[in-house]
Amino acid sequence: MSFAPDYDDLYACLGRVIIQRRKKIDMTQTELATKSGVDRSFISDLERGKRHPSFGTVNKIATGLNMRYSRLVKQCEIYLQEAKESGAANLQNMTNMSPTSEEIA
Repeated sequence: MSFAPDYDDLYACLGRVIIQRRKKIDMTQTELATKSGVDRSFISDLERGKRHPSFGTVNKIATGLNMRYSRLVKQCEIYLQEAKESGAANLQNMTNMSPTSEEIA
């Protein structure tokens, strides 16, 4: 079975990583908005996979989360690889998967 994530999966993955990192460091969307300079409603939509941010916006959010842009993107790669290995058709079928604390750190 070939696995090629579509853009919706990629954005859903990004949203999942942001939510998990934000919760890990006990940060609200409002606090992330203040630290990153990105509107809170945009962050909310992004976390739900409803927005398609630019590289610059993702970088601002990563900075607000106290992590490198490359680390944020790497987490998405990990999720997508797990989806491929589990045979999930898309990320919506991966609701029980979560990264280890080392991965999100």
